[in-house]
Amino acid sequence: MYGTEVLTVAFYGFPYRCIQEIATHRTIHPSAVDGGEWEDSQPEPVVASVNPFTENISRNSESSRAVPIPQLIERVINDPYVPQWRSAQKGMQGGDLLDFYTRRSLIDSWLTHRDNCVRLAQDYYDMGVCKQDISAILLPFMRIDIIATGSGKAWQNFIKLRAHQDAHPDFANYAYELADLIQISKPEILDPGEWHIPYGKEALDKKLSTTKSILDYSTIKCARFSYQGALAKIDLDKTDIAAKAKKLYSDGHMSPFEHQVKCVLHQPYYNYKTLQKGWRNQRTILDD
Repeated sequence: MYGTEVLTVAFYGFPYRCIQEIATHRTIHPSAVDGGEWEDSQPEPVVASVNPFTENISRNSESSRAVPIPQLIERVINDPYVPQWRSAQKGMQGGDLLDFYTRRSLIDSWLTHRDNCVRLAQDYYDMGVCKQDISAILLPFMRIDIIATGSGKAWQNFIKLRAHQDAHPDFANYAYELADLIQISKPEILDPGEWHIPYGKEALDKKLSTTKSILDYSTIKCARFSYQGALAKIDLDKTDIAAKAKKLYSDGHMSPFEHQVKCVLHQPYYNYKTLQKGWRNQRTILDD
């Protein structure tokens, strides 16, 4: 089911403390991603091993440095991250959930700690301290939105590693749900020359009709995950959308261009992020 598929996933309210789990030591060789289908005549990739959620999957996520401090404070008050509170044991993983009353006490103390951090962050904000310094105080309680695009093989590996009892339980919950959604999803079959475009239907609703304008809209939408999250709204006319997409490219902000993927019959060896044959993302095409 994964062979030549491309999938874009939005993770809502992802615990910031699990970000490190995205870039940990679990790696796979590029040949495991593309199914070992590269011809012998093609050069071996420079990278000896790759992380399943960084090198193989294109990603844009909210930055604590980009979101205004009043907005961050509002978020950690209304929807703070709270640990599951499991028992200590040997190894990386926690044990069973602690008893209800212990967890209730821990939650109360955690939220009290949150309130103290919020007050300190507000004081720093009133003193004129910059966002990147203040946000560090709020990181343990933060949730962020993430958009990620990758080939079926990469997502298969992601699910294999993270929908697992050894993964961080808060991360694993997302992986288990993603595995279930993939099972019931109905992929759209694309012909060569057609595009996989996240938020493409949203662009059509805004009366954008050309492929270029829809690609530009999708690019901006993905870029706004960095500072406005999944609920980012784009109230721009066609000219402004095109101008902002052009500025992203000229300024070197390339990651938002990786989520729009074109179905192709033939491609050269180089294909940024999307390692599987049959697909080329917009970033690669623009680079060419």
